Amino acid sequence: MDIACGTGLVSFLALEKLGVEGRVLGTDISERMVEIASSLALIKNEGRVQFQRMDAEELSLANNSFDVAVCALGLMYMPDPRKALEEMYRVLKPGGRVAAAVWGQRNQCGWADIFEIVDQHVASEVCPMFFNLGNPDMLSLHFKAAGFGELKCSG
Repeated sequence: MDIACGTGLVSFLALEKLGVEGRVLGTDISERMVEIASSLALIKNEGRVQFQRMDAEELSLANNSFDVAVCALGLMYMPDPRKALEEMYRVLKPGGRVAAAVWGQRNQCGWADIFEIVDQHVASEVCPMFFNLGNPDMLSLHFKAAGFGELKCSG
């Protein structure tokens, strides 16, 4: 499954890696993103991928029902990323795997030079929160708190 799938970019790439028996479910909280991804599946005549509107923090899916979950650049937009990871853990079969990508540290972003200017004009803590999971050990801590055991991190 592909959590926070957007228009399905990663969903379709994942589908290419699966055998002919493989299937992908992409979920996103945005109805419009789900509509676009579903339209792309129709255009590609690809019935092995489906898209549903779903909140990552409250997946309406059965326990132990997926082999793999991916979330590419979606966790940092969620109000409670640990809750989303707990939900991924719940729907994964025993021994299932999850892969997540998040933005790195804020000061390493290619836009870092303009943040000081933006911060002077925008009274919000939202943008800095997007980078929180990119701070040292933060993503690992969230995975461990959600119940995941063996972790392999790269970055």
